Amino acid sequence: MYLKFIRVVKYNKNGIWMFIRLKSLMKESFQVVFGKSNNKESRFAIRRETRKEISLELPQMQYLVTDKNYDCDIYICDIEKFKSRWMESLKAGLWKHYSWERFNKMAHQKRTIPSLTKFADNIIKVYQFTLNIKWENCNNV
Repeated sequence: MYLKFIRVVKYNKNGIWMFIRLKSLMKESFQVVFGKSNNKESRFAIRRETRKEISLELPQMQYLVTDKNYDCDIYICDIEKFKSRWMESLKAGLWKHYSWERFNKMAHQKRTIPSLTKFADNIIKVYQFTLNIKWENCNNV
């Protein structure tokens, strides 16, 4: 059976939610929701994993990119509020909110998982684009 990996970056106008890995190859790296998809569309799988890991029903998600090094689809999701839950205490630290500036610095210092490090600039650009559209929509009403 073929497995594809999936991630979702949860963010708002102030920054991004991440947790620190406590075990595995990427120990002490900051990461986002992660899961696997078994030949199903990754969009459905990431909703399932997000529900399972953090008990959050995702609003609209946007596909960002596929990290071919890890065969991993990355999605982004703009959420206003998120009440963190500690789901896998042996594998991961608590969810924390990091400002965009801090996320950018952490990614460039390679303190995030490789996919977040590699695509940090893309994630920030999409956030800025989304923020600009929201601002334009508010001013056009």
